[in-house]
Amino acid sequence: MTVANLSRTESISARLNSFIELLVKKFEPLKIYSFCRIIKSNNRTGCFITCIEKDEPHYFLLMIMESSTRNEHEAQDFCRSHFNEGKITILSHGVETIKECIQKNNRFFITILNEGRLLYNNTGILAQDTEIKFDPSQNFERPKSILNIG
Repeated sequence: MTVANLSRTESISARLNSFIELLVKKFEPLKIYSFCRIIKSNNRTGCFITCIEKDEPHYFLLMIMESSTRNEHEAQDFCRSHFNEGKITILSHGVETIKECIQKNNRFFITILNEGRLLYNNTGILAQDTEIKFDPSQNFERPKSILNIG
């Protein structure tokens, strides 16, 4: 990786961090995780144009709220209107909903909480919590019972 690429990546991260501050002020979440980042790079060179290098990030975020009131549409609209450095797709769920999903062995949320990047924690501690165990055999049994197989 060249120094130019590193500085562009750092610049993208700095812009996301600034936006996270706005998001926290607006919604007061308990935690915010990033669970995917796609960066499209576009380089244009030629003898009739100046060299243009542009990175367009698309972040996928999970915002965990204290309340179970759904605010996903409001949060998505806020992202569209306040983050013009790329795209953000945001999911917003109450902490009780997340806990219920973990108890039901939900692979999606367990993976995000175990492997996602914690961007904000209202306690100020950005270390990951203890790992949440996922039981693949339990996950397989549920669909089998729904379909009345074997």
